[in-house]
Amino acid sequence: MSEEDQEKTAFYTDQGVYCYTTMPFGLKNTGATYQRLINRLFKDQIGRNVEAYVDDILVKSLTTSTFLSDVREVFGVLRDSRMKLNPKKCVFGVTSGKFLRYLVSHRGIEANPDKVKAIQDMSPPRNLREVHRLNGRLAALNRFLSQSAEKALPFFKLYLYLSAADEAVSAVLIRDEGTQVPVYYVSRALRGPETRYTQVEKLVLGLVHAARRLKPYFLAHPISVRTDQPIRQILVRPEASGRLTKWAVELGEYDLSYEPRTAIKAQAIADFLAELTFTEGRESTSAIAEVSTPHLWMLYVDGSSNGDGSGAGLLLEGPQGEVCSYALRFDFPATNNEAEYEVLIAGLQLARRLGAQRIHVRTDSELVVCQVLGEYETKDEIIQRYLSKVHQLTAYFESFEIQKIPRSQNRRADALSRLASTSFSDLNKTVLVEVLSEPGYMEEVACSVNSGDTWMSPFILFLRQGILPEDRAEARKIQRKAARYALREGELYKRSYLGPWLRCVTPEEGRQVLHEVHEDLCGAHVSHRMLAKKTLLLGYFWPSVRQDAQNLVLGCPSCQVHAPEHHQPSNFMIIISDNGRQFAENPFRTWCENLGIKQHFTSTRLHRAASSWVEELPSVLWSYWTTPRSSTQETPFSLTYGAEAVITAEILTPNPRLAAYVAEVNGEERQLDLDLVDERRDVASARVASYKNTLTRYYNALVKHRRFLPGDLVLRKNSVS
Repeated sequence: MSEEDQEKTAFYTDQGVYCYTTMPFGLKNTGATYQRLINRLFKDQIGRNVEAYVDDILVKSLTTSTFLSDVREVFGVLRDSRMKLNPKKCVFGVTSGKFLRYLVSHRGIEANPDKVKAIQDMSPPRNLREVHRLNGRLAALNRFLSQSAEKALPFFKLYLYLSAADEAVSAVLIRDEGTQVPVYYVSRALRGPETRYTQVEKLVLGLVHAARRLKPYFLAHPISVRTDQPIRQILVRPEASGRLTKWAVELGEYDLSYEPRTAIKAQAIADFLAELTFTEGRESTSAIAEVSTPHLWMLYVDGSSNGDGSGAGLLLEGPQGEVCSYALRFDFPATNNEAEYEVLIAGLQLARRLGAQRIHVRTDSELVVCQVLGEYETKDEIIQRYLSKVHQLTAYFESFEIQKIPRSQNRRADALSRLASTSFSDLNKTVLVEVLSEPGYMEEVACSVNSGDTWMSPFILFLRQGILPEDRAEARKIQRKAARYALREGELYKRSYLGPWLRCVTPEEGRQVLHEVHEDLCGAHVSHRMLAKKTLLLGYFWPSVRQDAQNLVLGCPSCQVHAPEHHQPSNFMIIISDNGRQFAENPFRTWCENLGIKQHFTSTRLHRAASSWVEELPSVLWSYWTTPRSSTQETPFSLTYGAEAVITAEILTPNPRLAAYVAEVNGEERQLDLDLVDERRDVASARVASYKNTLTRYYNALVKHRRFLPGDLVLRKNSVS
């Protein structure tokens, strides 16, 4: 220690007063000072063959042959600095050792077994008090554990089996520990209209009842529902029934996943409960609900090519036994393999349009089967395009399987593919024939550019494939909101409170729609709230529609210049007059000068636009006709013609109304609108009367009511005398 600091460490003894000449360990900065000394002494060795922390020094060597030279180098530094070691605390020539309470070896850094022995020997909790104690310990160690939330998840995932009979529903909550162990049984008797629910609605009712009865389990654990019914598809598209919508919203707060039931196992318990759940006044249920077979579609395809041309045939069998025969003719040259791929693509597209979720494909082409399954390598560029299109279509199905079968088992599809030369003895119904003018992979080559993930991507993935984000909170939010969304022909729509379904668009497309509505041919330069409302009434939605409308209005040059300012002026108000002689000449000018009044005249350049209002009038009138009025809640155009006008924004970005347009029935629909327009006008008249009454009450509330008695003096205008 420096001499001026030695007195600061003085202490009394019975022999006198003493002080330290070297730094003792009792000072606060002793450790940091000693660490700086160690870093300076071993600056050329730390990280190479030495690791040091304060007074703990570790000499490391990669091989045994270099160990002695490394130790000799360290001892040389210690000797030069006159630093001494305690032999009782030194260990030499070991392959592993303890350093800073960790075990260091050739395997790396590991936890010290002596330090974690208490955790390893800890007994599992046996009661509620011990569970609370374990949670407290986990909370204390939370900041020292990576991904502690995943490590603290339940050891066994919970599964729920559902069953429905004619007059009862039941559910069994189990956990899988190698063998399925039941946790809780729930059942309920159906009463009145509930007995007339469909099979799927009964299963959803059983799920809702189980969630209500077992709410602590549903809130604390992720639960997988095993069923052979399409419950997930029903809940994500519940527009067919109001009660399904209500149940979907209620179940949205839980972390539920759905998977197909692979074996009976605990399903037998659920069926048994449904069978033995009695209604009031009856001894037993009438029947047990049958376990529905999976909604499996079978697709038989075959293609052929000969000197007369090329064609293909497909046979699609539904889960209820319905059969669809379909034949294709190709107006372009195609080989046998290309014809096989063409009919496979057409069959998958047809199955997708019919709503199939699980499909099995049967074909007699071994090459196509092996290429689709990835067993054969594809070298031809055209076949690669076909294969890419097939993989793109199979992604829309929950399950897809393709299998080679003998030609003898594929006679009907083979007959369809050879319509030009077959006797049709294998065909038993009218066959639809479609002529294709271009290959099926051309659609993929001319596909639109993918803009990447948007705000719609999580909803589309969940509604189409049941995939949720990894973040648990985000996944629950998507599940809760998905009840108001639906997929129709690949497009995402949202249920609206104002009117019909709203087509979901990206913010870039939405801003283009706002620009068309606000500034284009039908632009009215309305306020941001009215602009957002008009956009929603047109059938478009994106999350930031209100903010984007506000930003557009605030950045619109015309709105900034011509919009009225609703605030108190910062300066004294001035009087503006035109350039008439009565204001610009004496005696009025002299009178203003004597009173100190500065005259302001209107600009004369406005006269150049005096005749151009005729050119602007059509766009102003069109904007007025297509904007809803507050008094009628209708547009003037709809009250005149019985239907809303089609504006430019709807043509650039088609909405549901324009997508549903059918030219053949449009004339009849327009005549129907004209027949119903009188009713719409009567309703608008009633709204106008109600609106006037509202305004009357508002203005009358601001008027102070005064009563006059005979003999009171009042002021009376001369104009009414």
